Amino acid sequence: MQEERRKSLRVNTSLVASYKRKCGEIVAANLGNISVDGCYIKTEQPIKMGEQIDMEITFPDNSLLNLSGRVMYHRPLDGFGVLFSSPGNMERSVLNKWIDLLEARPDVQSSSVWNPALQQYISQSESIS
Repeated sequence: MQEERRKSLRVNTSLVASYKRKCGEIVAANLGNISVDGCYIKTEQPIKMGEQIDMEITFPDNSLLNLSGRVMYHRPLDGFGVLFSSPGNMERSVLNKWIDLLEARPDVQSSSVWNPALQQYISQSESIS
């Protein structure tokens, strides 16, 4: 049995994302899960372990977060795991906010279910932090 190496909570999600490869290709995809340290990108596109990528995540309120990372493993025809490259305090704060919401409300995966009550939930959690 393989030992779990992750240090932070990882939640399942289907958030929309895109990533830019070193060769310049931009690929649209969805996330399979996310944490403050990394994510799993669902795609059938091949990629090399160790490749550096720049990515953009779209959250249910249509806000965007840009991050860089390194491909840690690849599952052909399924996707790959990314370790974020030193996200700053602002990026970690945004990730924590959304991870908390996605854990509490797994139904919130797209802008089609976004509403003022969820915005209030986010605002309250920001004032508590």
